[in-house]
Amino acid sequence: MSFIYSTTAGELDMADAIAPHSAAVIRRALVAMAAHGSPEAAFALDKKTIPHASTSPDLAEGISSFLEKRPPRFTGVAATDLPDLTAWLDR
Repeated sequence: MSFIYSTTAGELDMADAIAPHSAAVIRRALVAMAAHGSPEAAFALDKKTIPHASTSPDLAEGISSFLEKRPPRFTGVAATDLPDLTAWLDR
């Protein structure tokens, strides 16, 4: 069975508005949960990434843009800015 899916303009706008780190962390959590077969793996991953997220410049930008009622200008690059959790995920 195959699915045909087309992306709407609203979905693209939402994707542009989401911080790249947020999307990457969510993907990592889903991979961890699938690889380890339980949501506890995703919770453990959250425990390791939340301290990093709380110091990210994108957090301050997200809050500022919300309060100023303007689109966010995220500068983070998920591929290089997130902590390396590869060894932990391979367990």
